[in-house]
Amino acid sequence: MSSTLNQLRQALASLQKGNLAEAIRQSQAILWAEPRNFDALHIMALASYHAKDLPTALKHIERALAVRGDMADAFNTHGMILKALGRVPEAANQFSRAVKLNPRSREAHYNLANCLGDMGRLPAALEHYDSALKIEPGMVMAWNNRGLVLRRLGQIPQAAASFDEAIKRSRDFAPAYYNRADCLMALQRRDEAIADYDRAIALKPDFAEAHCNRANALLELGRHDDALSGYDRAIRLRPSFHQAYLSRGIALAALGRQAEALESFRTAVALKPDYADVHYNLGKLLKELGRFEEAAISYDEAIRLRPDHAESHSNRGNVLKELKLFDEALRSFDRAISLRPDMAEAHTNRGNVLVRLLRHEEGLASHDLAVRLNPDSADAHNNRGNALKELNRLDEAVACFDRAIELKPDYAEAFSNRGNALRELDRLEDATESFNMALALAPAEPGILYNKAIVSLHRHHFAEGFELYLARWNSEEFEDRRPTTEIPAWDGSDIEGDVLLWAEQGLGDEVFYASMLSLLAPGRTRIALSSDKRLHPIYARSFPGIRLIDRATTNSMITGAFAAQAPIGNLGHLLRADAGRIAQRRYPYLQASAERARQIAEANPITGQGRVCGISWRSGNKRMGASRSIRLAELAPVLTLPGLTFVNLQYGEVDDEIREAKDLLGVEVHRLQDVDVFSDIDGLLAAIDLCDMVLTIDNVTAHLAGALGKSSTVLVPKGKARFWYWGGERQSLWYPSLRLVYQENVGEWEPAIAAAAHHLTELP
Repeated sequence: MSSTLNQLRQALASLQKGNLAEAIRQSQAILWAEPRNFDALHIMALASYHAKDLPTALKHIERALAVRGDMADAFNTHGMILKALGRVPEAANQFSRAVKLNPRSREAHYNLANCLGDMGRLPAALEHYDSALKIEPGMVMAWNNRGLVLRRLGQIPQAAASFDEAIKRSRDFAPAYYNRADCLMALQRRDEAIADYDRAIALKPDFAEAHCNRANALLELGRHDDALSGYDRAIRLRPSFHQAYLSRGIALAALGRQAEALESFRTAVALKPDYADVHYNLGKLLKELGRFEEAAISYDEAIRLRPDHAESHSNRGNVLKELKLFDEALRSFDRAISLRPDMAEAHTNRGNVLVRLLRHEEGLASHDLAVRLNPDSADAHNNRGNALKELNRLDEAVACFDRAIELKPDYAEAFSNRGNALRELDRLEDATESFNMALALAPAEPGILYNKAIVSLHRHHFAEGFELYLARWNSEEFEDRRPTTEIPAWDGSDIEGDVLLWAEQGLGDEVFYASMLSLLAPGRTRIALSSDKRLHPIYARSFPGIRLIDRATTNSMITGAFAAQAPIGNLGHLLRADAGRIAQRRYPYLQASAERARQIAEANPITGQGRVCGISWRSGNKRMGASRSIRLAELAPVLTLPGLTFVNLQYGEVDDEIREAKDLLGVEVHRLQDVDVFSDIDGLLAAIDLCDMVLTIDNVTAHLAGALGKSSTVLVPKGKARFWYWGGERQSLWYPSLRLVYQENVGEWEPAIAAAAHHLTELP
């Protein structure tokens, strides 16, 4: 017996010294003689465990427990082995048995706490760490791990206090400094956190995580270059450190080094393809680079990996909005909000999409909620103002923009939006001042330059206005209309060769800008005009020296043997048009076909009966047509004037409205035979020429009548639907034959219609 005892002592001593092979040999010698010797089996299990021979360790501890099932230390050892094998719930059961057998076992409490933490049973884990520390207050790892559990419970100050205790008991324990630093970061005490990371690194220079998280603190302090150095050190220590590559990419992006940032994100993805955070940040960078389709793919992957990440859904919606996939974007914002109802940014973005979809009331409701959630957000107030502006609640919109500017005095976009609202209120001087403030903050922003151009042109400040108007092609409003070409831009000088002028915007705008063609001085320069083919017969007759090209074949990509090119709307700038130059134009500048007029008169004898008034009341403009349009029956004060015969100049399906007007008013609006007023613009012009007068809203008929010099009355809307070239005068500067009658309040046509009726009675 004494021999066996001596052998056990020797085996235990070897185990304690770390001489595992000797401990195993000595234990095995005992077990050959006494196969059921509990102590030898236990030592064998412990030595095999430390030698990482877990199957052998498990076999011997199970044999030991079969011999004696009342030994707490053996159950503790069994739990350690099971935990190492990844069998954590079973390990927890064994540690629990050890605690029951020996409530004073600090090791069993500590090990049980570790298992419970791994299982997510955090309050129970905390309880057993506390039990272990009551038994042995000097357990550094117990204080450290207790702090980690408190951190996971969101009890950050208490976690920091636990790490404090670990540090008090071991000043050279690097993990406690590291973990306390993480708590200090969560408490926004970044400078103190950096000091703790420094201590951890000083104790353990190869502590890659400490280098990385120290860099994170520097990044949050805006010290991007210092942060980058930290990430580089972390990566040198651990080349597969995917988190460091992610954070390094964020630092590089902040430094404007997008290409390197992209490479860093790509490396993080290669190291860990299922890393949702890197896909999210990659999506953000790709969006900033304007690579929207790739950004959408990155957000899709981030969402696949983390479906409940509201920010990914919201940012995906922003990308889809840029791709003009508004309905899908809306679904993304809705998903983000379902995950985080208090996410003000998602409500704002949702509102912006709804406004783009012309669902203005819904958009405003989203913006209202965003403002309630984040009343100090300048963006939320600005976007709410945009929604109100679209609803023509202009004074409220101005108040929103004012609040946005109050919150963010350097908010150029809000100044510009405020200027637009003031313009729609006809407060043109105030609008100009607001645009000037915007340009002082963002001198080269195309959208602001374009917005100020509209006000300057409206005020007849033509030199400034037409120069600023050049910026339109770089603005968001015109981004989908900008053709591609390698042909040099024309500067207006007389040059050898052909110059291509290409039509822009709508059919009415084409006619309007053509008013300046007569100002082109004859010389070496030959003009080719790309325009709507429906206008070609008219232009061939009116501008015989100009070669005509079908707009449909040129306006997406301008090619051909041209010395230079320019959009026709640039003529105002190129010709230095002002009020004096405008008066020098040939006017009228369009000629109707006498032959077509004769044919129409023969097919429609009504055109020769009394005073004939051509009438048009609708606009097909997708964005602003509804604000310009009137129902035919609303024109009753005009239609019931005595001595007038009315001819329909309105394209589209109008039979129901014409029938309604006859039923309600007893007035016949005659349809023209053999004239399709949509496709046959030459015929429409001839029909206008046959009329004694024209009443129209702002549509192509107004421009044709004006270009023809026909005495006409135009009903001009208020607000965003009023184009700059109508100015504010009663007689049009651009079309002297037109009498302009302005809507006083958005949506209220009755006073303007009454004024138009009065004007028609005054015409000879």
